[in-house]
Amino acid sequence: MEGTGSDEATSELFQEYGPSLMRYLVFRVGNESDAGDLAQEAYLRLTRVARNDLIEKPAAYLFRIAANLANEFHLRNKRAPKTVSIESVESS
Repeated sequence: MEGTGSDEATSELFQEYGPSLMRYLVFRVGNESDAGDLAQEAYLRLTRVARNDLIEKPAAYLFRIAANLANEFHLRNKRAPKTVSIESVESS
């Protein structure tokens, strides 16, 4: 498959790599809900590539996008303030 310019090419990528991409993202982020969101964002970013004729290996590019999104996900969650309910503090 050359490039990812058409909706058909993206659909083929989704059909072929969707399950393995989800497994990879669930492994990276720890839950299916966030993994699904990141997979959707990865496909969306793939469709937004301006010069898709330069992408020699669309599947590798898709997984690189997903890896970057997983890294960003962990950075965001690492910086997020931890919240504790007042009930748990009072009961300890």
